[in-house]
Amino acid sequence: MDFDPNDKGSKRFYGKSLPFDVKKTYQHPYVDLLTVEQAMGDFAVFIDWFKTSVGAKDNPVIAFGGSYGGMLSAYMRFKYPNLISGSIAASAPIYLTAGVSSRRFFFEDVTQDFKTALSGCADGVRQGFRQMFNVISKGKQGLQQISEVFNLCSPLTQRQHVEHLVGWIRNAFTYLAMLDYPYPTVFMSPLPGHPVKNYDQTTTT
Repeated sequence: MDFDPNDKGSKRFYGKSLPFDVKKTYQHPYVDLLTVEQAMGDFAVFIDWFKTSVGAKDNPVIAFGGSYGGMLSAYMRFKYPNLISGSIAASAPIYLTAGVSSRRFFFEDVTQDFKTALSGCADGVRQGFRQMFNVISKGKQGLQQISEVFNLCSPLTQRQHVEHLVGWIRNAFTYLAMLDYPYPTVFMSPLPGHPVKNYDQTTTT
């Protein structure tokens, strides 16, 4: 199978590489092509094309990645051992997706990170969410109040909008925990060292 870098059908969903036009690509049924199997197939085709292009057919390939990329690198080693000589899978939740470990451990670890950073921090976060949901329970008045407190560009008008907002807030906490390194990082966004502890100090002083 040949890889044609100018063929939109050979490139899928990442950056400007869309298999269909922008409107279609992320709608059903077209987005259904965005699967782990398809992603691995694309990598396999690309690796074969690239090694041929640079005259490196006999050179070994080591797959590596973190999180989802780590899972892909491990899966590539299993599925395409003829192409992948080794794999480095960092922070790859393979046991979680395989159903052989608790699905609660991730958020338990996030909570523990905030507990460790500052006494009372995790309880304060919980209380903040409780207060938010109490306000939301007031109906339209609550939605308006939340919209004003968070200075939202578009006011909340429906319950599902609230769930979307809560997801964004939750993700802020999870990203702080996942990137809680003792040194500054920039690969996701500019963060200081110990971002969870810095967050606590900023919000409690």
